[in-house]
This record gives sequence, C-alpha cells and structure tokens, in this order.
Amino acid sequence: MSGNSCSQPKVIGVGAAVVDYIGVVDRYPDPDTQIEMQSFSKQTGGNVATALVTLARLGVDTGFLGKFGDDELGRQVHAGLLDHGVNLDGSIIQAGGSMGFAFIIVEAGTGRRTILWTGDGKAHLTAEELNHQLILSSQYLHLDHYSIDAAIAAAKIAKQGGVQVVLDAESVHPDIESLLPLVDVLIVCAAFACEYTGCDDCEDALNFLHKNTAAHTVAITAGDEGSYCRDNAGTHRQLAFPVSALDTTGCGDVYHGAFIYGLIEQWPLARIAEFASAAAALNCRALGGQSGIPDLAEVEQFIRMHSAQQA
Repeated sequence: MSGNSCSQPKVIGVGAAVVDYIGVVDRYPDPDTQIEMQSFSKQTGGNVATALVTLARLGVDTGFLGKFGDDELGRQVHAGLLDHGVNLDGSIIQAGGSMGFAFIIVEAGTGRRTILWTGDGKAHLTAEELNHQLILSSQYLHLDHYSIDAAIAAAKIAKQGGVQVVLDAESVHPDIESLLPLVDVLIVCAAFACEYTGCDDCEDALNFLHKNTAAHTVAITAGDEGSYCRDNAGTHRQLAFPVSALDTTGCGDVYHGAFIYGLIEQWPLARIAEFASAAAALNCRALGGQSGIPDLAEVEQFIRMHSAQQA
C-alpha cells in the first residue's frame, strides 16, 4: 500500500486515473497532414480521479482506491493525486505495471476535443484488493466503468454499510447491467443515456432511467445544452453557463465531483445542478481536465456574478 494519511475520506473513488497528453491546434488536421501545436500539457486525468480532485478543491476529504504502475506514468498519476490532496492509503503500487493514457487534440477557439486513449498495460485493481474499511467509513462511493469488476465489488460493499453509490457512465459496458442495480445516484452523458434507453431525446431518457433503474437521483450531461436532472421530488433543467472555452476536457468529470458536493451539503436538486454546471464551466478556462478546477469561493462568486447579470 502507498499513500498519504489525512482525515477520513467522505468520498471514495474507484475507477480511471490516467495521464493526458493535451495539444491545442488551430483546427483538427486532415489525413496525411501535419500541424503545429499552439500549446501542450501533460497532466493527470481520468473520470473518477478528476471528480475526486474537484471535491478536494471544494474542501472535501477524498480517497482513491486504485493500482499504480511503478513506471514514469504511474509515478506522475500518483504524485498528481497526492498534490491535489487525494488520500491514496487504499491504493497499491504494482511493480512492472503502467497506467492508461490519452492523446487529446483540442481545437482552439471552440475548446472541442478529440480523445485517443488506451488502457493497454494498465495495472487494474481487483475486487480482492479493495479496502473495505475505507469504503464502509465513507459517505459516498464514486465509480466509473473502467475497472468494472472492482466497481461492482466496491458497490456491493458500499450497499452493506449504507454508503451512497454514484456512477459516472459514459458508454454502455457489457457488464453495466450488473452495476446499475447497486447505484443510488446515476450521472451519465447524453450519448450513454440515449444509447442505453433507446430514446431520441434527453428528457425521455431521463424519465426512463429514473423509472427503470434503482437510482433515486439521475442526471444527464449534454454539453452546451446543459444538464437534465431528476430525483424523487421532481425534475430540473439546468442550462449551461455561457463561457469562452479554452478546453472542455474533464468538464463532465468536474460536474460529477461538484454534484456530489451538493449531495453532501443536502442541497435541493436545482441548486446542486446549478453549482455543478458552474464548476464545469469554470474548468473550461484552462488546458486539461484538472488545471482549471475551481475552489468553493470561485464557484459561488461565479454564480453570484451570473445571477446579477441576469437580473
């Protein structure tokens, strides 16, 4: 085991932590051409990892249960999470292992990005290597589908102790049906929602997911269209905040982390969605998924400023 010792994490994550190689170009290149990058960054990314970093920036104690390779990539991801204040006491360093990584091409002016990724050689946490105590002593367990066996096992442990399970689903994994019955809060992208439900629009998909899964709270993120949210008290449509985006990488992951923050604070759904949307919008101001993550004061100030402009 390897990690840092700090306060007991309120949120434990099991899922993707990777290295992102991010380059900004004037436009996406045509085949058989070359183009010079305007800027470049190499930093830690990944769905669950970025959500945990978001929570840490907002002042929540978080912990990551994962496996790191002992190569350059593994050392960078491990150090990056520690630097952001994520507890790694429940993680493992595997000799000879590596990490997943992605090449991300960002289009200048729009912030749109194309992601090329691989998990080949990645060290995967097994169900047997999960730290039961850390999961059971947390309030929320945050998962994605990239280590699906460990995610399912972690969710089963969480259910034993009444820990709320949050799932970030962005593609229809073959084993997703084994995980969904264990999920309390389901936050998915529009592509997953429509593919999984067979619905043509997000509102219908939202209603389907809330009715036909075990989740008491469902949210669908839809980029520029904002997000669609529903819990047992009703529905809420959150418009996206208008921002000049440098890079949209990681915005959905930041939304997840900020959404969980609102759940911890026991806010009404509309306030949670507004807060999560604002945090995601602010993340667009910097290159990469984690370098632009705001703190609590920045999010609150941004919401106040936007409300004043709308008044």
